[in-house]
Amino acid sequence: MIEVISPGAMTMIQDLGRSGLQEYGFSACGAADYRSMMWANALVGNKMNEGVLEFTVSGGMLRFHEKCMIAICGADMDSKINQIPCQRNSPILVESGDILQMGFAKDGCRTYLALAGGFAVPEVLGSVSTDRKCGIGGIEGRPLKAGDRLQPGRRQTVRPAKYPTGKKMTKKNPLSIRVVMGPQADYFTSTGIETFLENSYTVSNDSNRMACKLNGGVIETKHGSDMISDGIAPGSIQVAGNGLPMIMMADRQTVGGYAKIATVITPDLPLLAQCRPQDEIRFFKISYRKAVSIYKKEQKQIRHLFQETGGL
Repeated sequence: MIEVISPGAMTMIQDLGRSGLQEYGFSACGAADYRSMMWANALVGNKMNEGVLEFTVSGGMLRFHEKCMIAICGADMDSKINQIPCQRNSPILVESGDILQMGFAKDGCRTYLALAGGFAVPEVLGSVSTDRKCGIGGIEGRPLKAGDRLQPGRRQTVRPAKYPTGKKMTKKNPLSIRVVMGPQADYFTSTGIETFLENSYTVSNDSNRMACKLNGGVIETKHGSDMISDGIAPGSIQVAGNGLPMIMMADRQTVGGYAKIATVITPDLPLLAQCRPQDEIRFFKISYRKAVSIYKKEQKQIRHLFQETGGL
């Protein structure tokens, strides 16, 4: 059993989310940085979609009441076990009575902790992901709080992966984010599209798991950005009435009434999930064909990783 002494700023159980339910009004949710989440699972020999703890900004304190294996990936939160620094991106054997303490993120924004065997929480609509708006998934559909007790799930028999040597979360400023234009790019003037593609934007303090809101050059429209609401995909970039873009993230709404100038390609969403307020980003247009090629390449690498561990 794992006891939550201090939960940190916002800590929730997340997996890859609820797919196929947007037509019924359920947001997908899931890990904001799915890449770090899956790496943590691979390191302890879990299935790729096993639920993990997602820490945002700060990590709090946990006490382990039994021996277990964990892995920590994502942002560096200065993790320590019994006051001794522990390594990220590597399996860690934790003994009964050990205390894991995590501070504020030094780089990035979100950290993921996987437990060998996962956490014993019930699936809701095919996922253990926490959906705060609906109050489902995770622990009572809410972030963790002090005093919560997490039970480990069933033990796995798959083989742990080895994190690639030299693989680090690197940050560039501005961060390059690849997009496919549309589906409502025709709502914007050529000047507006030029502003969108040729200027840097900074991440707003108002950003969260629902949307990465940006400050910067105002994007000019032809007749405003209001439209009849239609579906929102992961990475959809809506332009609000003030002319500023906002990128739809894991907890995005299912439909929206602002025109979408472009869509961030899936493999770049984990980069956005690690952005902090005032970080700079720039958008780069690529073709739909190129976006599909990049996505397929990443999915092939993921399948290969979990086929090797037996966790696919």
